[in-house]
Amino acid sequence: MEIKLIASLAAYEKAQDRLNEIYQTAFQLDWTLDNRFKKALAQNLQPRIYVATKSQGIVGLLYVTDYDPTGWWGAQVYPLLAPTFQGIPVEINELAVGPAFQKLGIATALMTQLIQTEKTDFILSTRTFHNEPVKYFYEKLGFKKILAELPFPPHDEAYDVYYRKQSLSF
Repeated sequence: MEIKLIASLAAYEKAQDRLNEIYQTAFQLDWTLDNRFKKALAQNLQPRIYVATKSQGIVGLLYVTDYDPTGWWGAQVYPLLAPTFQGIPVEINELAVGPAFQKLGIATALMTQLIQTEKTDFILSTRTFHNEPVKYFYEKLGFKKILAELPFPPHDEAYDVYYRKQSLSF
């Protein structure tokens, strides 16, 4: 397996069909990453996608951006964390692996590559409060839950918020 980085619109557009296929299958949604990637580029949030490839092509993705404290979600979390940030944190937006490739260490490899490449703190929100395997996955990578069941008004859902200081060894 090889992990590559997609950080430009041209590179994204070359892989977008497969990336969206993995994203839609993993999350059982008909959304795509297209608008999110382009919006993050326009906002100068440095979107990047770490992709895991095998002989079959792209099998997993990890979509991240620079953390944006100005959006709704950022405004909820930023006051709690701003004093502890080392640089601009990386916001982990999506982690998805194709169904045929799950439980093979691909998500761990993507996260390990991210942690070793990006020299900053990390933040993510996820629905882990009813999903012990996902909670354990992030905790074993050094993430600590800092908020539980934060309501997200545009959707009828709540999210847990996790944070990882780069100073942690991995």
